[in-house]
Amino acid sequence: MNQISRNFIFVLFLVFGAMSYQCKTFGLANAEVRKYSQEFEFRKLDKNRSFLKAKQWFNYRLDGTKAVVLLEDQGQGILKGKAVFECRVPYGVEEVDVNNHEFQYTLQISDNKAQIEFENIYSYSRDPNDITISYGPRNEREAMITIRICFMPLAEDLFNYIQ
Repeated sequence: MNQISRNFIFVLFLVFGAMSYQCKTFGLANAEVRKYSQEFEFRKLDKNRSFLKAKQWFNYRLDGTKAVVLLEDQGQGILKGKAVFECRVPYGVEEVDVNNHEFQYTLQISDNKAQIEFENIYSYSRDPNDITISYGPRNEREAMITIRICFMPLAEDLFNYIQ
């Protein structure tokens, strides 16, 4: 294959890759409003025990078939990954509710303190034919509703489990 053909194929690959990324994120709220972090301090928290319990919690609480652990460092107390979980969020009158939430998480555990951060929250609903029929959060209001209804209770549940 000559150099022009290779360059043309490479450019096509980049264009289609960018288009597929844009389709997934088109119309979403800014990434800054699609994240949530919370820190808890405990009177007594064993870092190693809590780390193992956090791993167990992520496996049992989130959709294990779509969850991916990206970084697991028990010595540093860091657990990072991508996950999906179900939580119904009503976006309002004449809007389709979203049920599934894809996100990245970072959990940092140290003695007597734990912090969780959920980032790149992408919420969606699918019909029985696996076609996305609604997605979000598309604006700051939807992001706040999604965080309040789903991610704040999720963080509380995690912290209650690992203590």
